[in-house]
Amino acid sequence: MFRYLGQWIRNRTVGPVLPLELIFFVTGRCTFRCKHCFLQEFTTDANTDISLDAVDRLAFDLPNLMVLMLTGGEPFLRQDLPEIVSIFSEKSRPRVISIATNGFLTDRIVASVTEILEQPRFQAQLLVTLSFEGIDENHDAGRGTRGAFAKALITAKELKTISANKPNLAVGANITLIRENAQTVMATARELAATNLFSFLTHNLYRERKPKTVFEQVDLEVYRDLGCFVRSYSRAFSMGASRVLGLWHYFKESYQGELISRIVRARSYQGLPCAAGRDIGVVYHDGDVAPCELLPPWGNLKEHSFAEIWGSQSSRSNSRKLRHDKCFCTHECFLSCTLNTQLTPLVKCLMWNIFRRGPAK
Repeated sequence: MFRYLGQWIRNRTVGPVLPLELIFFVTGRCTFRCKHCFLQEFTTDANTDISLDAVDRLAFDLPNLMVLMLTGGEPFLRQDLPEIVSIFSEKSRPRVISIATNGFLTDRIVASVTEILEQPRFQAQLLVTLSFEGIDENHDAGRGTRGAFAKALITAKELKTISANKPNLAVGANITLIRENAQTVMATARELAATNLFSFLTHNLYRERKPKTVFEQVDLEVYRDLGCFVRSYSRAFSMGASRVLGLWHYFKESYQGELISRIVRARSYQGLPCAAGRDIGVVYHDGDVAPCELLPPWGNLKEHSFAEIWGSQSSRSNSRKLRHDKCFCTHECFLSCTLNTQLTPLVKCLMWNIFRRGPAK
């Protein structure tokens, strides 16, 4: 914990500035072509994936990484995914490693997760989150693949069996709210909860590269109800930490839902200076480095190291400009990091939870 605090202080004082949280697109390949995915350009060529040597150099530049989020594409298409996790476990030592998956490749997912958990240096909390938009054929239609929902539940069941003997593994389900599932998403959440397969549920809003388009897609009443349900279901889950941190996670998610509701209603900045480009960043499968998923890259790992890109004068200037210009969006990952790493939003979050009970209206 002290090394994370040290990095937090350096990010605001003498530097070097390095992210505490990283979203890492380990591949541009995917088994599905989901209609709602904000990444519309995929590849089938494994040679376009970032190399293990580049991953090693990336992890070396991030010695105080707290949260590593592995995504894609479908991360488990990489047969060397356990090696990627091993590299970060040795060089970066994150407290939490999450992997987002569609759950379709059951055998490979189970084998990779088992291998990761057996690694001698692996000490992180591993979160494997399966994504859903509906139940049965509604889910399959959105994924463009028959049997997608059934396979995801089989995968969840297999992973839950593993977690019975591995307390640092937690299996979750993420539900994306899109215009097409607004009438059925609550039934989806209840049915997923009733399976008793998941340690936690999460939810997020549909989004595109142009963040303001989400305002035309969202039914706030549905979003509010879904948020209340998943937070209630997940209240006891603390990512392997203490109950105090578990309660903070619940408070933070509640306030985050309120902020997103305000942003959608007002379509404007709501007083939360974004942590993108300072405390959280993105690395893509081709080596591009960006402050967030909605903004252009700052450089590429094929040309410069992560530390050189992130610490350059232009990157530091752009990061400050994001906060000065009051950049805003409804991206849950970046709002979450901002609430976790900035004192003023943290205090606002606590005060809101103490003095204003109930969901956002």
